Amino acid sequence: MRSKLGESLSILQKYNTPLEQATTPSLQALQAYSLGLQSWNETDAVTALPFFQRATQLDTNFAMAYWALGWTYAAGIGESSLAAENLRKAHELSGSVSEREKLIIEGDYHLAVSGDLEKARRTCVLGAKRTRVKPSFTLTSESYQSPWTTGNGPQRTPRRPTPRSV
Repeated sequence: MRSKLGESLSILQKYNTPLEQATTPSLQALQAYSLGLQSWNETDAVTALPFFQRATQLDTNFAMAYWALGWTYAAGIGESSLAAENLRKAHELSGSVSEREKLIIEGDYHLAVSGDLEKARRTCVLGAKRTRVKPSFTLTSESYQSPWTTGNGPQRTPRRPTPRSV
């Protein structure tokens, strides 16, 4: 299908990670994660939260579920400490995900946890170049906003998570 849409063989081979390696071997965890993404996109973060929590309970190594849980706590509920905890966990688990998922997790990790905005920006740019995935945020000096910062520091208004990795 992807080759019919114009992706080259080299790109297909590079990013063709088996489902059980890229996301989770648990179909139930993947279903909970997908329902969480759908719920967030159709309603709000509060209704998505239990789905992401369930996905991480079903597979404690599901990096993208921890990423989504972190986003939900940060952008949807305003719980920055829980957001950082879950994004840190996603980052720790990101060694076993696809390059695309790794770039998504890494960018948000540097944004929310390490606070290294330059690494977040570089990761975002690299991800856009390598995977053709539009970044979840745009970094532009003082206009940059983050759901994890408060007060006078840089701020951002996040977009909702989308099923970009499923």
